[in-house]
Amino acid sequence: MGLDIMVGWLAQNRRCLADEEFRSLFEPFDSLNEVLVEGGAPPHHEPLDVADDDVFEAQMWGYNGLRMVRRVAAHWALEGRLPPPIAYDEVDEVPVLDQLYAAHNEFMARESSRGLLSRFAKSKPAPAFAQLLLHSDCEGFYLPRRMDRVIFDSGDPQREGVGYMVGSAPLLWEECQLLASCIDLPEGLDTQDEQLWEFADRPSKTGPLWQQYGVEAYCLTVLMRATEASARLGAAVQFV
Repeated sequence: MGLDIMVGWLAQNRRCLADEEFRSLFEPFDSLNEVLVEGGAPPHHEPLDVADDDVFEAQMWGYNGLRMVRRVAAHWALEGRLPPPIAYDEVDEVPVLDQLYAAHNEFMARESSRGLLSRFAKSKPAPAFAQLLLHSDCEGFYLPRRMDRVIFDSGDPQREGVGYMVGSAPLLWEECQLLASCIDLPEGLDTQDEQLWEFADRPSKTGPLWQQYGVEAYCLTVLMRATEASARLGAAVQFV
């Protein structure tokens, strides 16, 4: 099994499932709106009129593929450079990524402890790549709206299908676009592009950077095409 990225698939299932079956698929969206309202954000209204041809569906390059993108993001954020390319099965230990997660944790703890008067003082900027890092590896949503922060599920236990953290698809696109420019990823590539698959399966030792970072190039393409579909359709990006 792998990580699937979907946009508009709820509408597709509305047309082919009985009411009871469809209801079970809609439950995570109900839970999502509970999290949003509790977090002080307006609810999301998932469109159910998306045409089948407009539905976006792609599979991430395994779960490690997302971690490899996050690794590149961490090195760029903290060191201002790309890390050396790494093999898919060598991405388990990434100290720089752990450092960036720690920076996000410290920032959120500091913000939550600020008193009423201190909130009027200028705070330090948030660490980079919040949308990319602060999201579940296996489930959850990015919404087709700009949000000033990632929204966390305050429920205990946490709601199923929401993945604890809700992000912004437009801001995720901006983060991915920055990383795409860092590896010189050509614009306009589709997730089915044969070259993307070729270099994700066997990254090059030489040549253009995006071919050396083949897995990252493929995963960034998936995320950018998904967030673009989200903006076009007004539908959430869903990890399933």
